[in-house]
Amino acid sequence: MSKDKKIEEQKQESKIEESKKENEDKILIEQLKSEVSSLQKKVNSYEAQIDEINKEYVAKLTEKAKQASLLIEQQTNEIKQKLQTEFTNKAKYATESIAIEIVNVTNQFEIALSHTPNDPKIQNYQKGFNMFLTMLKTILNNINVTEIEANVNDEFNPNTMECFEVENNPNINDNHIVKIIKKGYKLHDRVIVPTLVIVSKK
Repeated sequence: MSKDKKIEEQKQESKIEESKKENEDKILIEQLKSEVSSLQKKVNSYEAQIDEINKEYVAKLTEKAKQASLLIEQQTNEIKQKLQTEFTNKAKYATESIAIEIVNVTNQFEIALSHTPNDPKIQNYQKGFNMFLTMLKTILNNINVTEIEANVNDEFNPNTMECFEVENNPNINDNHIVKIIKKGYKLHDRVIVPTLVIVSKK
């Protein structure tokens, strides 16, 4: 074989190898493109899933935030209401200790004035004491202190009365008032001095 022919054959073989290599490269490139496309689809799918998860998370987080906000608002209002009630009650019953002192003095005057003396001088004193008693009752009325209504033969009420002693009285029903020893008083709706009574027991 001549040298030129051999060179020509080598050139042909080289071209064939180059062509084969190019085809292999093209196939590899196509495979890589296919894989890239497949990966891109997966990435897009994952991104869509992540986006959906994020939307759900944000929606749940927003709902939880709304619930928390409503709960905080409710608790804040409850605390405000509680403080307002406490403040109102403190203001409402601020005069309780003074009221009790005035009630005790009033009761003492009424007990003392329940007896009618024969001495004219003492009777004159009683007139002055009655005026003073009227003044005390006016003061009590002005600070919303009212007398607890109770009468003989009324049933004993432990919420507004205190039993001084029990007495077997055939003329009075069991657990009813035989005698009122001392009047009771309320400040608004709160009993500050219970009515002191003798109660019948059979």
